[in-house]
Amino acid sequence: MNAKDSNTLIFTPPPPLEQDSKNIESNFKVSINPTHLQDTQKAQEITIITAFYELTHEFKGRSSQKYIDYFAFNAALKNTFIIYCENAKIAEQIKQIRAKKAPDSITIIIQKSLDSIAPNEYAKIANIFHAQNSLKDSKNHNNIESKVIESSILESNTNKDSNANIESKRNKIPLNALYSYLMYCKSCFILDSITNPLSKNHITRNLLWFDFGFNHGGDGTFYKANEFNFTLTPQDVLQDSKMNIFANGIIDGYNPHILIGGLLYGNTAAWRHFNAQMTKVYNECLSHAIFPDDQGLQMSLYREFPQDFNVLWDTTWFDALFYFMPESIRKNISTRKFTIVKKTLNQKQILKYMQDTHISGSALRKLIRRFKRSTQKRYYEIKILFEKIFQKRF
Repeated sequence: MNAKDSNTLIFTPPPPLEQDSKNIESNFKVSINPTHLQDTQKAQEITIITAFYELTHEFKGRSSQKYIDYFAFNAALKNTFIIYCENAKIAEQIKQIRAKKAPDSITIIIQKSLDSIAPNEYAKIANIFHAQNSLKDSKNHNNIESKVIESSILESNTNKDSNANIESKRNKIPLNALYSYLMYCKSCFILDSITNPLSKNHITRNLLWFDFGFNHGGDGTFYKANEFNFTLTPQDVLQDSKMNIFANGIIDGYNPHILIGGLLYGNTAAWRHFNAQMTKVYNECLSHAIFPDDQGLQMSLYREFPQDFNVLWDTTWFDALFYFMPESIRKNISTRKFTIVKKTLNQKQILKYMQDTHISGSALRKLIRRFKRSTQKRYYEIKILFEKIFQKRF
């Protein structure tokens, strides 16, 4: 451990024996504000964990640099950040962004190979496609790749990976299966951060998973990066002892149809329990060569164990962040359009608003027919009125 200056400590663990080691942890950097450390045990403070792994040069039409830009928007948040990646160049970019935008906050960057995060599950996926490749000339071969289940994954050639060693290990696994694995790993990153000697001393009781590209692009709720210079803190509607998930979109009664995978929140015990459940379900999926995304996994867990979750509602994709903003910030921060969650976190009011404003397809058709009838009636009434006026004049 070498002190570079009074506020920055650089930890450099011994290099791995092999380039493709399954536990690469290097270029670990922490920026420390002594006054900040005094407050790390406060119950309201939360540590943010995120990760960025390049599965291909361009994903969902977005380049790796585009994701770095998305991260830069949120990088001034004052919380402690623990960030996982495996590319040294990207690690350096992240370090520079945080050093510029949040120089007094703690930033921990852990470089670790993707296959080492959940090695058992990664090996199972690799074996599935090894078997597929071995059987591809068989007449009775089933197309395992066709069983992939995900929300909106852009098919791409994984041979475009920037690192040749990583590419050689992954190029026989389809992108959608790798994406499924990475989404499953969210809770695995959390558990690693709790026990990892590089980060465990900076872990708070309550932890927030925060997607690396959260609030991305023109679809984002928030658009003024200079307003993101505060500390995310859990508000009263959150329940630390449960896994807090966020639901968006159409509602059927009170059951969520769309879950927001970009934010997940709970205390360390809730995360351990969630990871155990997630691992069981994911391995069951892998046994049938099915590769769900994180939203599919979370939905299946919620349906099976609703008592373990606290579901909070929002009306646009990135509204969930309001649940971590102090009221004075929440009500004054700039947004692209009106959202009820900015106004209130009261779940009854949010649900009522959603029910009042949601129009089903059949209701919309009724509304259009009613509008046409109303228009015809009004036109007829106006026509009669003008006829009467003309009759009086002439």
